Formats: sequence, structure tokens, C-alpha cells
Amino acid sequence: MTTIFELKAEGTGGPLQVRILRKWKHDIWQYETWYLAVDKYADAIQILGQRTNQNYIESVFNVSECYIISDYSCPQLEKYQKVLENDFYIDVGALRHGSSHATHIYVNPNIPEITLLIDLFTGPSRTIPALSRTPTTLYEMKLKNRSDLLDKTFIVEASIKKFHFQNTWYQTTCPICKDPIFRRGHQWYCSAHGLIEKPTYIYKLTVTITDKMDTILAIVSETSCRKLLKSSLEKFISDNPLTNRNILSSIITNQKEQKKTMCIQMLRT
Repeated sequence: MTTIFELKAEGTGGPLQVRILRKWKHDIWQYETWYLAVDKYADAIQILGQRTNQNYIESVFNVSECYIISDYSCPQLEKYQKVLENDFYIDVGALRHGSSHATHIYVNPNIPEITLLIDLFTGPSRTIPALSRTPTTLYEMKLKNRSDLLDKTFIVEASIKKFHFQNTWYQTTCPICKDPIFRRGHQWYCSAHGLIEKPTYIYKLTVTITDKMDTILAIVSETSCRKLLKSSLEKFISDNPLTNRNILSSIITNQKEQKKTMCIQMLRT
């Protein structure tokens, strides 16, 4: 058995026996379910079940019970996630179905729940929000009700006042499940899908924007980030192999205080 003391950031260990002591969710990041676990030496670690694995992990882990975890990785913690002294956490592996000769497996049975799931994942794509042709101000947007903001795009004349990011300004994610992954040798490792030859790179930028009336915190979309870099993130990293994930590129920071015509949407999430 591996112990928590032997674990290292951005790595994996052998089977780990732990007792689950506590469970919690963040008020904002509802796709993350966290657990506090200890081993027999009373060392503690945070365990995360997120996105594709979240519901399964919640159905398996019970507070005060013991488990052996054999398929996991140890990514770096972000500041908002950290509740212990550890700089990393345990990201547990995917659901694996077991069966025997007596097991009957049905694919897409004709029941309402399956129809709903198929429609959810293969149904029509999200409609493009209606564009408000008249330029507005951030102050006027703040005065509107939530229902007046949803599913609309507003045009503002504003500039970036400040860049915000926790630890890194972009993520390396699994191309299949979009969960964060980390490097293992010359490849990448996803706790749900094992070794991955090539990750998907995703921008992770939040900014404070300001106009003549007010300021607002906003997430920069993938499209807008590509315009700032004049390139996809994957191509930018390929052309600039020494890119530091922890320091913003000057190509991005040079956009600060430059007045631009911006499109702003308030998403339901």
C-alpha cells in the first residue's frame, strides 16, 4: 500500500487505503465534490470527484467508511480549492462496469430516461443569443434584471483593467472528458481515460473590464482569447515551447487599457 506521505504532486501512487471523514461542495463550483480522507498514519489529503465522475463518486464514497483507491492522479490544487497544507489533491478514476456470464446488458433500452439522456447529449445545439444592436454601458447592464440579461449579447465600449488567474492562465484537459490532466513522461494522464497522447489546451482567463461608467468581472471566451493571441492556444504553445503557464504572455498583457468594442453575454451557469 502507498501512504499519503509518499504521494507527490503531478504523479500517481500505488493502492491507497483511506477513511473518508468529511464531504463538501463549493457554493459556486457545483461540478466539484470534495472529500477529506486520512490514512492509518493520520495524514490527510483532499479527494475530488468532478464532472464526468462526480455522480459516481458521490454514490460510492460514504463518510466514515474506508476504501482502497487504486486508480488516481495527484494534480495541483488551486487557491480556492485548498483547505489543507498539501499543494495537491487526489483525482480518482472513472466508473468501471463489472459483469459475469449471468449478466444481461441492454444498450439504449426503450425507456423514458434513456430518451431524455440521448436528447440531452445529441439534441439541438445551443441557440446563439440575440444581439442587442444598441451599445450600452456596464452600469446600465448592472441595473437590468437577470431575466433581461439572459440569452442576449450586449455591445460595450470598454477596456481590460486587470487580469486574474489562479495558478495558471490555461489548462491542459482530456480531449474526451475535458477534465484536467497532467504530464506523465512523454504522454499525459487522465484519471478517467488513462494515458493520453495529446491534450486539449483551454484558455482560463478572468478579467476586470471597465468603461466610462462602471467595472465588471468577466470570463474571457475562447474566441476572444484567440483574437488576443491572434492564434489558437495549441498553435501558440507549439510555436512558443517555453511558454510559462504561471506567467501571462506579453501578447495578452499588452491588451490592457486598450479600448475595444466588446460583446458581453450572461450565461445561465
